[in-house]
Order: sequence, then C-alpha cells, then structure tokens
Amino acid sequence: MTDNEVINNEYTATANLGRVDIPEEAKPYVIELLKLRKEVEQYRQIGTVDECRAAREKQIPKEPIDDKYRHKCCPICGWLVCYDEGWGDKYVPHCENCGQALKWGD
Repeated sequence: MTDNEVINNEYTATANLGRVDIPEEAKPYVIELLKLRKEVEQYRQIGTVDECRAAREKQIPKEPIDDKYRHKCCPICGWLVCYDEGWGDKYVPHCENCGQALKWGD
C-alpha cells in the first residue's frame, strides 16, 4: 500500500471525509501524526492514571471482614465472599462484585 493509500484510508476512517490530496513533502509528517493519534487512542482505552491506580490497589489482597452475622465479606464493598457448601466453606480468591483480591488466613 502506498503512502497516499495509507493516509487516505486512515483519514477517511477517522474523519469520515472523502479522499484528500496531500503534498509529497507533507506525507511523512501526516503519517507520523496518524501513528501518534493511534497511540493516544490506545492510552485512552487503557484508562486514566487514577483508574490504573485503583485497578492496581484491587490486586493487593486484603483480609475479609465479618458482618453482623459473622459472615466473611469483602472489605471494600461488603459482598459475601465465603460460601457454606455443607462439608466445607468455599473461599473465593477475589470479590465477585468489585474484583478486590482477598487474603485468607492459613
């Protein structure tokens, strides 16, 4: 694919406009700008610094807390995280509601 085709395909797809004629001397700059635009879009999909920090915090295991009935619950959202299955309890590794990692005793 030629530079013109790359530029026109990207420009048409992103701007919803028809074909454009770009001078030869401007093509390297336009291609570089299109690459940078793609990188910025990828960073936006990842999320903000605060969103990434919050996601990282959820990966650090925290001990469950007891509710008033002595059920084990997520320390962040209060969701029940230990289920009685008759012969033994089922301890989940992450809260099924908010995704917080859980640290269980020995």
